[in-house]
Amino acid sequence: DLCRSKLRELDALHAPGFVNLRELTLDSNLIPEVFSLPHLPALTTLRLNHNLITTAPTDARGTPSSSSCRSNSPAPPSPARRPATTPNAPLTGLPTLTALEVLHLGYNQITDIPSLKLSYLRNLRVLHLQGNEITRVDGLQNLS
Repeated sequence: DLCRSKLRELDALHAPGFVNLRELTLDSNLIPEVFSLPHLPALTTLRLNHNLITTAPTDARGTPSSSSCRSNSPAPPSPARRPATTPNAPLTGLPTLTALEVLHLGYNQITDIPSLKLSYLRNLRVLHLQGNEITRVDGLQNLS
Protein backbone atom coordinates (compact mmCIF):
# COMPACT_ATOMS: atom_id res chain seq x y z
CA ASP A 1 0.00 0.00 0.00
CA LEU A 2 1.66 3.19 -1.23
CA CYS A 3 -1.30 5.55 -0.79
CA ARG A 4 -0.59 9.23 -0.25
CA SER A 5 3.15 8.83 -0.84
CA LYS A 6 3.42 11.76 -3.29
CA LEU A 7 4.73 9.41 -5.97
CA ARG A 8 5.17 10.91 -9.44
CA GLU A 9 6.83 7.98 -11.18
CA LEU A 10 7.03 4.23 -10.82
CA ASP A 11 10.69 3.54 -11.64
CA ALA A 12 11.27 1.50 -8.46
CA LEU A 13 8.72 -1.09 -9.63
CA HIS A 14 11.04 -2.10 -12.48
CA ALA A 15 13.21 -4.04 -9.97
CA PRO A 16 13.03 -7.82 -10.35
CA GLY A 17 11.72 -8.27 -6.80
CA PHE A 18 8.23 -7.13 -7.85
CA VAL A 19 7.46 -9.83 -10.44
CA ASN A 20 5.32 -11.80 -7.95
CA LEU A 21 3.36 -8.77 -6.74
CA ARG A 22 -0.38 -9.54 -6.81
CA GLU A 23 -1.97 -6.36 -5.48
CA LEU A 24 -0.76 -2.76 -5.75
CA THR A 25 -2.48 0.26 -4.21
CA LEU A 26 -1.23 3.64 -5.43
CA ASP A 27 -4.26 5.81 -4.59
CA SER A 28 -3.88 9.54 -3.92
CA ASN A 29 -0.46 10.09 -5.46
CA LEU A 30 0.75 12.36 -8.27
CA ILE A 31 1.09 9.71 -10.99
CA PRO A 32 0.43 11.29 -14.41
CA GLU A 33 0.19 8.21 -16.65
CA VAL A 34 0.01 4.40 -16.82
CA PHE A 35 2.38 3.89 -19.75
CA SER A 36 5.48 3.55 -17.54
CA LEU A 37 4.13 0.66 -15.48
CA PRO A 38 6.55 -2.27 -15.65
CA HIS A 39 5.57 -5.79 -16.62
CA LEU A 40 4.14 -7.30 -13.42
CA PRO A 41 2.95 -10.74 -14.57
CA ALA A 42 1.22 -11.77 -11.32
CA LEU A 43 -0.59 -8.48 -10.63
CA THR A 44 -4.35 -9.04 -10.34
CA THR A 45 -5.47 -5.83 -8.58
CA LEU A 46 -4.26 -2.30 -9.32
CA ARG A 47 -5.66 0.78 -7.59
CA LEU A 48 -4.75 4.16 -9.05
CA ASN A 49 -7.66 6.30 -7.83
CA HIS A 50 -7.13 10.01 -7.16
CA ASN A 51 -3.99 10.53 -9.25
CA LEU A 52 -3.29 12.82 -12.23
CA ILE A 53 -3.68 10.16 -14.91
CA THR A 54 -4.65 11.33 -18.37
CA THR A 55 -5.04 9.23 -21.48
CA ALA A 56 -2.10 10.79 -23.32
CA PRO A 57 1.46 9.73 -22.56
CA THR A 58 3.34 12.45 -20.70
CA ASP A 59 6.85 13.76 -20.94
CA ALA A 60 9.30 14.04 -18.04
CA ARG A 61 7.59 17.22 -16.80
CA GLY A 62 4.21 15.45 -16.58
CA THR A 63 2.67 17.36 -19.47
CA PRO A 64 1.08 15.62 -22.46
CA SER A 65 3.66 14.62 -25.04
CA SER A 66 3.43 16.53 -28.30
CA SER A 67 3.72 13.30 -30.25
CA SER A 68 0.70 11.74 -28.59
CA CYS A 69 -2.67 11.93 -30.24
CA ARG A 70 -5.68 11.05 -28.14
CA SER A 71 -8.40 10.79 -30.72
CA ASN A 72 -6.45 9.28 -33.60
CA SER A 73 -4.52 6.60 -31.73
CA PRO A 74 -4.85 3.28 -33.53
CA ALA A 75 -6.82 0.50 -31.90
CA PRO A 76 -4.81 -2.43 -30.59
CA PRO A 77 -4.50 -5.29 -33.03
CA SER A 78 -7.00 -8.11 -32.76
CA PRO A 79 -5.82 -11.04 -30.60
CA ALA A 80 -4.98 -13.09 -33.66
CA ARG A 81 -2.86 -10.28 -35.14
CA ARG A 82 -1.04 -9.03 -32.06
CA PRO A 83 2.68 -8.96 -32.74
CA ALA A 84 4.77 -11.41 -30.77
CA THR A 85 6.88 -9.71 -28.16
CA THR A 86 10.62 -9.99 -28.23
CA PRO A 87 11.84 -11.88 -25.15
CA ASN A 88 14.57 -9.31 -24.45
CA ALA A 89 12.43 -6.24 -25.04
CA PRO A 90 11.27 -4.52 -21.84
CA LEU A 91 7.50 -4.67 -21.52
CA THR A 92 5.87 -1.69 -19.89
CA GLY A 93 2.50 -0.08 -19.56
CA LEU A 94 -1.00 -1.09 -18.68
CA PRO A 95 -1.37 -3.54 -21.64
CA THR A 96 1.38 -5.77 -20.18
CA LEU A 97 -0.56 -6.50 -16.99
CA THR A 98 -2.19 -9.55 -18.51
CA ALA A 99 -3.24 -11.15 -15.20
CA LEU A 100 -5.04 -7.98 -14.09
CA GLU A 101 -8.61 -8.63 -12.94
CA VAL A 102 -9.45 -5.44 -11.01
CA LEU A 103 -8.46 -1.94 -12.13
CA HIS A 104 -9.38 1.25 -10.27
CA LEU A 105 -8.77 4.47 -12.22
CA GLY A 106 -11.39 6.64 -10.54
CA TYR A 107 -11.04 10.38 -9.99
CA ASN A 108 -8.25 11.05 -12.45
CA GLN A 109 -8.23 13.18 -15.61
CA ILE A 110 -9.13 10.45 -18.09
CA THR A 111 -11.18 11.59 -21.08
CA ASP A 112 -10.50 8.85 -23.62
CA ILE A 113 -10.88 5.12 -22.87
CA PRO A 114 -9.39 3.60 -26.08
CA SER A 115 -5.94 5.11 -25.51
CA LEU A 116 -5.70 3.18 -22.23
CA LYS A 117 -5.54 0.01 -24.39
CA LEU A 118 -7.77 -1.95 -22.03
CA SER A 119 -8.61 -4.52 -24.69
CA TYR A 120 -5.22 -6.12 -24.02
CA LEU A 121 -6.36 -6.96 -20.47
CA ARG A 122 -8.15 -10.23 -21.27
CA ASN A 123 -8.66 -11.16 -17.58
CA LEU A 124 -10.10 -7.79 -16.53
CA ARG A 125 -13.38 -8.30 -14.66
CA VAL A 126 -13.81 -5.07 -12.67
CA LEU A 127 -13.10 -1.56 -13.99
CA HIS A 128 -13.73 1.63 -12.01
CA LEU A 129 -13.60 4.89 -13.97
CA GLN A 130 -15.92 7.07 -11.87
CA GLY A 131 -15.06 10.74 -11.40
CA ASN A 132 -13.32 11.14 -14.78
CA GLU A 133 -14.35 13.36 -17.71
CA ILE A 134 -15.27 10.53 -20.06
CA THR A 135 -17.83 11.63 -22.63
CA ARG A 136 -17.98 8.49 -24.75
CA VAL A 137 -17.81 4.87 -23.64
CA ASP A 138 -15.84 2.92 -26.23
CA GLY A 139 -12.59 0.96 -26.35
CA LEU A 140 -13.96 -1.82 -24.17
CA GLN A 141 -14.46 -4.42 -26.88
CA ASN A 142 -12.74 -7.78 -26.34
CA LEU A 143 -13.31 -7.53 -22.59
CA SER A 144 -15.47 -10.22 -21.07
